[in-house]
Amino acid sequence: MAEWSMAVVLKTTKVQAFGGSNPSPSAPWAPGDADDATLAPASRYTAVKWDRPLYRNSLASAVIVAVAAGFLVLGGLPIPETPLTTGNLTDSYMRSRPAARLWFPLSRPVWEQAGAEGPYDPMLVGHPPGNAPASLSLILEVPLPPNESTAAIIWGWYREELTLRGWHVLAPRNEAAGNYSELYTRGLRERIRISFDYDSVPGPVKYDGLGAIYTIDYEVASCTDPASRC
Repeated sequence: MAEWSMAVVLKTTKVQAFGGSNPSPSAPWAPGDADDATLAPASRYTAVKWDRPLYRNSLASAVIVAVAAGFLVLGGLPIPETPLTTGNLTDSYMRSRPAARLWFPLSRPVWEQAGAEGPYDPMLVGHPPGNAPASLSLILEVPLPPNESTAAIIWGWYREELTLRGWHVLAPRNEAAGNYSELYTRGLRERIRISFDYDSVPGPVKYDGLGAIYTIDYEVASCTDPASRC
């Protein structure tokens, strides 16, 4: 398999563009308007008699809350994914991939950059034949303290979720050696890196210091690269 260039963003203080890509920032979004609700007249309501003991209703509520919390923490069952396209990899295609939208619960994106497949940088020597991979980088914030415990929780959550979806660890983190990221691979074409460093913040992020920052770098090899075996 040809070597791919991945951008490690969280240990550095700036985000690097993937080789050969043509990044374009994502469009901002605005919250939807809320609909007004009007209560019906009181005469339409009647008293309800509870036939079941109160403890049974409480037990049912507890079960529902526990199940909901489990799905929130574990991420739920993986949604079936469509096979990778063998055509041209665009930035919109990269944004549509489920792997790029697998976020730790309660995370919110604070920066995003996507790039389609394209020619390698002419100054880059020794790159594989064909086009450079398409890529997507996301910086997200989660409302947890930026410390080692939060990092361990995030990495553990992603290891479980990515394993369920067929990913395998290619390069585990090693904080002692200054490596604050974990790299995963799936098949011959996909790589994803989860990075977290509570000591520094990427350059493009306006950080308020209240939450933990982590990064997703997702990359798909072009079918023009013979190593992808499309």
